[in-house]
Amino acid sequence: MNLSIISLLKNFDESCINSYESLYSQSSNEFEHIVIYKELSHDKLNYLKKKFYMSKFILENENKYKNKFFALNQAVKIANGKYVMVLHSDDIICNKKLISEINNFQNDETDFITTGVKIINREKKVIRKWMFSENKDHFGFSDIPPHTGFVYKKNLHEVYGLYSLNFPIASDFDFMLKFFSDHKATKNYKIINSYSIEMSFGGDSTKLKNLLTVFFE
Repeated sequence: MNLSIISLLKNFDESCINSYESLYSQSSNEFEHIVIYKELSHDKLNYLKKKFYMSKFILENENKYKNKFFALNQAVKIANGKYVMVLHSDDIICNKKLISEINNFQNDETDFITTGVKIINREKKVIRKWMFSENKDHFGFSDIPPHTGFVYKKNLHEVYGLYSLNFPIASDFDFMLKFFSDHKATKNYKIINSYSIEMSFGGDSTKLKNLLTVFFE
C-alpha cells in the first residue's frame, strides 16, 4: 500500500462509524487504515473490527501518553505507506473517488497532495470552505493547507521530525510550518480541486476558544 490513513478514535459513537463508512465506501480500497484507540470495550472493539475488517486497530501506550500527537506519532512509526493522511474520527469523505485520485497522483516527484475541506456545524450547514491555492512561488504563514485533507510523504518526518508533544493543539500546524517555511525544500504538489472532506466544527482546531491557544503555541 502506498497510502496510510490514520484515525485517532477518541469516542465510539455515530460520528466515527460514519467517518469510517465514508472511507470504506470509496471507489478504491488501495489504502492502509490505522486506528489508534485508548479506551474501548471488548464488545465495541470487536464490532469495529468486524465492520471495518481492513483496519488495523492499535491500543495506545497509556504509560507514555501525553496528548493526541503522541498517538499520532505511534501510527506514523508503523505506517507502511509512502504517503500519510490523517482522517479524524468525525471527518467525512464526501468525494467517492478521493482515494483513487490520491493514488493516481502519487509518484517520486510529488511531495504532497491536498484537497478542499468544508467545515460544517451541527445543523450540517457549511460555515467555511478551505482550498489550497495553486501556483505559489513562495509559501507564507496563511498559505498552509488544512491538515485535514493534506496527504504527504512519510519521509518528511525524517527531515522535520515527528509531531511535537509540546503543542497539544497546534502540533500539526507546527509540523507543516516547518516544511512550508523551508525555502530550500522542493514543494512539488498536486491539488484535487473538490471539497472532498467535511470537517465538523467544534474540534480542537476549530473551537473559537482554542484559536488564541493555537496562536501562542
